[in-house]
Amino acid sequence: MKYLGQLFLWSILLSSCGKVQQLDTSEIKDIMENSKIKKVSETDIAGALNVLGEEVYATYQIPDCQQAKMQRDSLTQAYKLNISNVKSDLAGLTEKEAATAEALLYSAAEGEEVGPTPQKLTDTTYAIYYTIKNGSCQSDSDSGQTQLWKVECSKESLIKAIR
Repeated sequence: MKYLGQLFLWSILLSSCGKVQQLDTSEIKDIMENSKIKKVSETDIAGALNVLGEEVYATYQIPDCQQAKMQRDSLTQAYKLNISNVKSDLAGLTEKEAATAEALLYSAAEGEEVGPTPQKLTDTTYAIYYTIKNGSCQSDSDSGQTQLWKVECSKESLIKAIR
C-alpha cells in the first residue's frame, strides 16, 4: 500500500508536468513596451515639430496637385492638423502669432523664401508657419503674391509621433 501511494503520487507529478505548452509572448511584450510611460523633453517635441513642418512643406513641392493633396490629407489625419491660410489682416491671431506672421510676411515680401517656421502657441498647441507663392496647388489665387499658411498641431499628437 505504501508503494502504491508513492506510485500514485509520482504518476500525478509526472503527468502534470509533462505537457507544458509554451505561449508566444513577443506580441504582448511589444504592446507592453509601447505602453510604458516615457519621458519626453521639450527638445524632443521641438524636433518632432520640425520634422512635421518639413513633411507638410514638402507636399507643396510636389508638382502633381492630386498627389500633394493626398499626402497633406494623410498628414492631417495622422497628426490631427488644422491647416489654414493666414489672411493679410491677421484676423483671429494672438499678439504673439501676429508678430510672427508680420515678420514672415515681411521676409516673403523682400523675396526671401520662408520655409517651415515652428512656434509654441500655448502649453498644448504648436504651430508651423510657411509661405507659398500663388499659382501653386494650395493658393487661393494666381496673382503672384505670396501667402502665409499656418499648421496647428497639439502637443499630444507630437508626443505620439515620437513614440
